[in-house]
Amino acid sequence: MTALRASASAFRKSAAADICSDSFSSHQAPPSAEQVRAAQAVFSQHSDANFAFGLLGVWTSTLLLHDLALETFSAPDDEEEERQPEAELA
Repeated sequence: MTALRASASAFRKSAAADICSDSFSSHQAPPSAEQVRAAQAVFSQHSDANFAFGLLGVWTSTLLLHDLALETFSAPDDEEEERQPEAELA
């Protein structure tokens, strides 16, 4: 039982050492100025798609707001049906 615990402990220590050595030590050179400019150019591009999606969202929310306003401020269908016979009798 103790041999199993010792091997598990040794495995955890070696795995932790592997993780630490892989994540913190890099053998790569820092990026050159050209690579930095290329990365900035790729990630700083703004497309007109964002504007189109925003416009579509505003239009859709306007339609939803219109439907909600009609539903909220109009009389329910059963009340309209009750009023029609009274209006025909008069």
